[in-house]
Amino acid sequence: MSVSPIQFGPALAIDTTYQDQWFLTDTSGQQLSAEICQALSPLQLTTKLGQLQLRAPGMLMLELALDVLEDDDSFRCTALDTQGQPVAAINEGSLAATWFGHVIGQPCLLLKKDPGNPDQD
Repeated sequence: MSVSPIQFGPALAIDTTYQDQWFLTDTSGQQLSAEICQALSPLQLTTKLGQLQLRAPGMLMLELALDVLEDDDSFRCTALDTQGQPVAAINEGSLAATWFGHVIGQPCLLLKKDPGNPDQD
């Protein structure tokens, strides 16, 4: 089945578990809208050896682990979805933030829904 592992990004033939697993926020943690994320449409996504591989024109490939349980609580955070509701998340770090900031043309954070949060949808 084809799903979009990154919200508002292109679809990839992977398990529905990964549907919208990652999402972008501004630097204060407010989820970005589909309009702002339109620049994600040319991304090329593949999977290899448990990694989500992302390519964008003119940029080096970025790899994200598909399945990692975060054991460092300093990466855990709470973001706000587009309706202002809290979402338990894990910050994917400065490299991913910089990479996606170049893609969409503004500072942002790449967050992953926290799989260790029992209240997660």
